[in-house]
Amino acid sequence: MTYIQYYLDSDVPKDEELLHLRVVRLINSCLRKQKLSKRYRINIHCLENVSTRELEIVGRVISILVPFKQGLTITEVLYMYLDIIDRLSVEFLIGVDVEKLDNNVRDNLFNVEFVYQQGKRNKRGLMYRIYYCFESLSILTVGIEMLDKNDNTLYKVQLLTCSCGVLVEDILIKNIHTVKWIDNDSIRIYRPTKVDYWEVSATGDVLYYDTRAESGDAHRQYVLAMMYKEGKGMLANNELYLYWLDKAVKQGFDRAIKERTANL
Repeated sequence: MTYIQYYLDSDVPKDEELLHLRVVRLINSCLRKQKLSKRYRINIHCLENVSTRELEIVGRVISILVPFKQGLTITEVLYMYLDIIDRLSVEFLIGVDVEKLDNNVRDNLFNVEFVYQQGKRNKRGLMYRIYYCFESLSILTVGIEMLDKNDNTLYKVQLLTCSCGVLVEDILIKNIHTVKWIDNDSIRIYRPTKVDYWEVSATGDVLYYDTRAESGDAHRQYVLAMMYKEGKGMLANNELYLYWLDKAVKQGFDRAIKERTANL
């Protein structure tokens, strides 16, 4: 896919960096939806010591230096990036529909949560949405919301947290494969392995099934324990961390034993 990566001076305030990150993530998500035939990585360097724009192209990588201005609103940051993409589209025929991109990004610019996937209604009229939001500059949270036939929220629960850069949908694709109703109340959210999944009940209770860990794979039990400990690719859960760590320890898995000893 064509996407942009931004670079700022190291002393830029965190709140200003957050504006750039929010805008770039949205632009990249909307660029993916345009399904461009050519793929480019557009490196945009926003630097204070640059007075004029400078551009370099090496293969499918476009690097551009632009003057950095502090104190911009989020809308002004958006149009700074859109202006660059518009110029590249005209001069280098990268194929971006900038007007459509502008509309798509502005429609979501002030959202706190974003819908990644929305399912069809089941026989009871229930519908789910897989959503995502950000806890910080780099932490992405993914969850599921269940709606009744009148679009009222029945429950909303988190499924996982993980670190995330500018390509949000790549992270989602690596964690969410398919969602299936298993009856008229409960659903399963499968990971790309197609055998590991979350199961969400009618009341919003969540269970996670890791096939290899459940079948007694000590290494996988240790890995799953550390995921629960660190909250990476999973919601942090100290009880489940200890549960799976002890499973691996009982099988004599060396790394699990060292981890358990270190936490006594």
